[in-house]
Amino acid sequence: MKINTLKSFNAFFKLNSPELLDLRHKTALDLSFQSLARWPLSQKIAFLTSLITGMAPSKIILCRIDECMNNCIEDSDDWKYFNKWKELGYEWISIDGNNRTITINEFMNGEIPVAHGSYLLPNGKSITIDDTCDTYDTFKPEFKKYVDENVVVSLTAYVNATRADLTNLFLNINNGVSLNSQEIRNAILVPFAEWVREMSTEHYVALSKVFPTEKQRNRRDIDDYIVSMAIFATYTFPYVIANIARSFLPVCFPAAENFATAERGVDFEV
Repeated sequence: MKINTLKSFNAFFKLNSPELLDLRHKTALDLSFQSLARWPLSQKIAFLTSLITGMAPSKIILCRIDECMNNCIEDSDDWKYFNKWKELGYEWISIDGNNRTITINEFMNGEIPVAHGSYLLPNGKSITIDDTCDTYDTFKPEFKKYVDENVVVSLTAYVNATRADLTNLFLNINNGVSLNSQEIRNAILVPFAEWVREMSTEHYVALSKVFPTEKQRNRRDIDDYIVSMAIFATYTFPYVIANIARSFLPVCFPAAENFATAERGVDFEV
């Protein structure tokens, strides 16, 4: 079995650096590795607070599209995958860090506050943050100066990965995190996973009414619901449905041949 050895580089950017702004605009979010669900406000505040206080060590993980393409055989499936994103104007693909990137964008736009309290700066001075000065555009001058000069975002970028390597990266990053069947399928380049992602995106607003709470509205539940509709459109007896529903194998089983039937089922339900 061929095992690729990956090359990567690390980089660090200040929050207000033009390089980070440019990076955010040129990074593709492949739903194979990302969630349509967004962090609630409380989680965004917690992340920003940990970032400012130097207690957010997790890196944003990317791959460099051009260099990964150059590592592929032209017109191969890997080459076509990277070329698709390149033709859309992107230079990077995000493997991990979508919600963090979105939250940083909102913070820099003055939309998300940090936790209230007294922040002890390295120079020994304490800065009190309350509802009058808790966003980036309302920070007290000394606190804003500290954030601009000291708070950084770290990333790791891979430069010779194949599409399969990106899958393994995603699964390794989430090692210890419970992934459901669709999240595992998502990371594998198969037509069935892509169809489920497309259906989730197309019907997300309508399906949000089926799943009324924020916890239920994550892509796990919605994707599994659509997978169940596809299975129902293909198999008619409970024993087979139950066994397939429990399967974590990333295979494109015959339900994929009944996309249209399943789509009608989802349309009917929502």
